[in-house]
Amino acid sequence: MSHSTSVFQYQNGFSSWAAYGVPGRPFITGSELAASEEQKIEFPTITKSITVVASGSGDVRVHFDTTSSTDVVSQHRYITLRDAAADPEGGRYEFDVRTKEIYVSNPGGQATGYELCAICVQVDKNSVQSLSGSGINAN
Repeated sequence: MSHSTSVFQYQNGFSSWAAYGVPGRPFITGSELAASEEQKIEFPTITKSITVVASGSGDVRVHFDTTSSTDVVSQHRYITLRDAAADPEGGRYEFDVRTKEIYVSNPGGQATGYELCAICVQVDKNSVQSLSGSGINAN
């Protein structure tokens, strides 16, 4: 009688503590935003943390779904980073969050900018869904 042996192959996953317990890989970007413009930032893998800094002369909103087709704006599902020159303390926010994407938008009538630094871990972004639901884009 022969016995087949299966070998367990460990893989990092969304809920894997080991993937988040080690330093991650930096992902840095930034951009100018025209009046009322929104940009979607997609990360190469799942994030461990994200820091966004308002770098222009206007406010910046940070959210986890698009403002064009959800209740993000009407339900206030965003963080506002204040004009960096007017309020240096309010122009920066660090998110301790696991996600594969984030949105940055300009709610004002003048151009502004942002800088973003994320720490990404070795978890495949295609293994998880986008953030959604209560507190993200719905009541």
